[in-house]
Amino acid sequence: MKLISATFLFLFFCIFLTTTSQNTYCIICSEYFNFPETWGGASQLLKVGCSRLKFAEEACNGIVDNANLTDSYPNMYPHIINLKNLVCKKYCPKDTVTP
Repeated sequence: MKLISATFLFLFFCIFLTTTSQNTYCIICSEYFNFPETWGGASQLLKVGCSRLKFAEEACNGIVDNANLTDSYPNMYPHIINLKNLVCKKYCPKDTVTP
C-alpha cells in the first residue's frame, strides 16, 4: 500500500517539475478538469500518464494494473484533492481554481 501511494505521489509530482505557469500540465488546475472519484477512473488516468513514460511505460502500467485501491481510494480522494490544490497554488497560481 505504501509503495502504491508513493508511486502515485511520484507520478503526480513528476508532472510539476517546472515552476512556470507555462507548464502544460497545469491543465489539471482548471475548473474543467476533475480527478476521478473511483479507483477505476483513477487507474485509467494513471495509465494515460504511464503511456507518456515511453521507456518505463510497461513498468508503470504493471504497477497500476496490480494495484487494487478500490476500497482505500475513497479515503485517499480528499487528500488527493488537497494535494492537487496545494501543488496548483504553488506551481500554477494563475490557473488555480479554488473550490
